[in-house]
Amino acid sequence: MSVKNSVLDTENGFLLYFEAKLDEGLEQLQTAEYYPMLDDAAKQDIREAVLAKVDHITGSYCYSVMADLLKDDNPLAGYDLKFITKAEKKRLCPVITQKLINREIIPPSRMVSNVEKVFDNAIHFYDRMLGNLYRYRKEISNLLFDGRVYTSVASIEGSGDTHNHGKFTAIIETDQGKLVYKPRSCEIDVQAYHFMKKYFDDIIVMPKAFAVEQEFGVIEFLTKKISEGEEAAAGYYYALGGTTALLKTLGSKDMHLENLFACDGRLALIDIETLLYPYVRPGTERLRGSF
Repeated sequence: MSVKNSVLDTENGFLLYFEAKLDEGLEQLQTAEYYPMLDDAAKQDIREAVLAKVDHITGSYCYSVMADLLKDDNPLAGYDLKFITKAEKKRLCPVITQKLINREIIPPSRMVSNVEKVFDNAIHFYDRMLGNLYRYRKEISNLLFDGRVYTSVASIEGSGDTHNHGKFTAIIETDQGKLVYKPRSCEIDVQAYHFMKKYFDDIIVMPKAFAVEQEFGVIEFLTKKISEGEEAAAGYYYALGGTTALLKTLGSKDMHLENLFACDGRLALIDIETLLYPYVRPGTERLRGSF
């Protein structure tokens, strides 16, 4: 077995070694009904997102192996990995991969376990996400794209941190436009959209939302729109004040600049799972257990 030709631009020989194992796992997705919907760029997005996590797990150990291999030619590398030059990393990367294949280097069992866990979680998540997007494509398209049903996925971009066994919010670009996939219940997003639309449409923009019970939801992709002119700017600051008062009344949390932004003279609110937040009055803790 020899080192395969990789599309990765990496100095991590462990990453090239595990890349082949990831490809074996991703073959499971190729038999799914949604797979023809994926463009080549979207398939590559999946591989690169998973391998980025593997790089985080294996990178430091790989450089320590390089330092050991360089102990005669570059003894300073043993004192500080920063002394390994870029040329040395490029030269040793395929060497380490081949040594792993030949079992001349045995990766730590905990590393292998962590990488396998990343692979399992990722394949399970992408399978569920893409299956949901395919299964509910007509309903989602009716809501977000005026009934123009998407037939292809051009890109998949992670947004935010990974939680709960590898799940994450993803920005999906389809042939009909972008949407946001959320691996959580989006019932609050659906209800908040209708509430804000009815009572605060003059100051707040809410994304349309599609929810399937507790499993997942799809949210309209909103973009920032700068207010132009004094009248629009004044309207924005009026909306900012009104929205601040409303969010304070609701007890909302997590309303930082990534979740609240300007949208053509109004304020857009996204990622609102903490729109309603419980408040316990000081001193009421003693009442617990009294009923």
